[in-house]
Amino acid sequence: MKYKNGKDKINYFFYYIQNFFIKVHLKAIIKKYIAEVFSDIFILIPFIPRKIRFLKCSTRSIYKLNDKKVKYSFLGNDKGDLANLMLKDFNIYKNNNDFLRKIAYSVSYKRYSHASLKNLIEILEKGSNTANDFKRFILYLAYPFGSYGDVESYEKLLIYMKVKLDKLSRRKIGQYNESIHMTAIGHMSNLPYVFKAIENKIIDLSKSKFRIIIAKPFEDAKENCIANNEYAKILIDKAKILGLEIVFSNKCYIDLEPDLELWPNTFLNKYSFHRHIWCYSNLFWEKNNHQKKIIWPFSYQIDLAKEIILKNFGQIPLSFVGIHMRTSKDDETLRNGNPYIFQKAIDLVNKAGMYCFLIGQNSNYSGMKNKKNVLDTTHLKLSKYERECLQIYIWSHSRFFIGSNSGGSEPAGTFDVPTIWLDCFPAFNNRGRSVKDHILPKRIYSTKLSRFLKLDELLDHSFWESQPMHEDPLHFKDKGYKLYSCKLDALERSINDMIFQCEKSLHNLNQNIKDITISELRKVDFDKYKYSGKFYY
Repeated sequence: MKYKNGKDKINYFFYYIQNFFIKVHLKAIIKKYIAEVFSDIFILIPFIPRKIRFLKCSTRSIYKLNDKKVKYSFLGNDKGDLANLMLKDFNIYKNNNDFLRKIAYSVSYKRYSHASLKNLIEILEKGSNTANDFKRFILYLAYPFGSYGDVESYEKLLIYMKVKLDKLSRRKIGQYNESIHMTAIGHMSNLPYVFKAIENKIIDLSKSKFRIIIAKPFEDAKENCIANNEYAKILIDKAKILGLEIVFSNKCYIDLEPDLELWPNTFLNKYSFHRHIWCYSNLFWEKNNHQKKIIWPFSYQIDLAKEIILKNFGQIPLSFVGIHMRTSKDDETLRNGNPYIFQKAIDLVNKAGMYCFLIGQNSNYSGMKNKKNVLDTTHLKLSKYERECLQIYIWSHSRFFIGSNSGGSEPAGTFDVPTIWLDCFPAFNNRGRSVKDHILPKRIYSTKLSRFLKLDELLDHSFWESQPMHEDPLHFKDKGYKLYSCKLDALERSINDMIFQCEKSLHNLNQNIKDITISELRKVDFDKYKYSGKFYY
């Protein structure tokens, strides 16, 4: 090939490199797909011994199995029966992490009477398991229950294993080696609520250990896992003020104790799941601290963000709403926002005379960004440092925030900004962090009942299968459910109420605040949604 000049050579070089990596990536995808298809076929071959099929197939293949496939391939009478048959060999294969996951996916598929969480716990109790064993069990056994929507069993199993780990380690309740608080923006956003719980003495650092480990994504990584460096600086600064231990580690985060969900509730001397208590803790803190912010951006972050806005948009709006829509192409697409609904939300905000800031990365905001008073930050050519400062400013200075159930929407609430959780899924185990939040769940249609589920059904354990905790479309469809966006009239009511609400103080909005006392935490059966945001359905 002849080149006209040196520039042509450079362009061809980069063209060659780009195509090379595309081909390599495509080959990897094809290879993975073929392996998965083969595994799905292999698990169903009846003349191959059951144990061999169970051990050699992929974890994904066990996840996709249903009772019907199990029966006609002679694996057992149903998936629960398969679980019982394989549980007999639990102590032989307990060091095999894939085996643990497969067992859990088999037990958790249905609420069987003959193969339940109770059976699994009995096996764990009988075995001579060490503290290190339970560290692995926590990582691999609990997750599948949430994947099928059985959040209740997921929580029971996780608490059981954490208590066992503490007992075997001869330690008090606490978070000793928590390593994922900094790995994702949604995880980071949990920390300000931890801070409020510490301020409320729900977590008493004199009675419990709470250490945050900033680890690495893998052993040979040069940098630690920090999803947003500028947000992390704010959090670490506050953590040190409160006396939390912050440790930088050379270990991989998975080798420690990745567990941000269980708070050491020293008030009751037990573990509490954060989502059951953070609304109450948040409200109690706000009652006693009025309008004081638990965290706030540094002045240099605000100044830089203002410079970026002026440079790119010519003005800094006095009143604006931050918008984040999840559009990720992963296994959790049920959480993704509907562009049409978000477009309608933007129209309503603009109608009220306010600007909209669009934030996120690679988000599909087509049809929105060219609207009047819509400022799209997603395609600005910014450094990571600049983008983080800009996002922090939008999260903290929005009149209110509109977002999907995703990490990019979480930080706004940590700066005490009310949030509209638009097209939220799942609703069962997710709720607003504050009474000021609005939750607009996606509507779930049951093909078995030939109707949409009611709001009280969405929040009830009886319909646990309709809302897989890890939002996999495969399970959702298998159980006979269809997903639809929230109603437009619910959206309009929410935004109109939010605009009015922002003019009022928290104390004027909720008459029950004056009656709240920390002693209410002693109530075992207190309403998990009582101190959450308002549902619009």
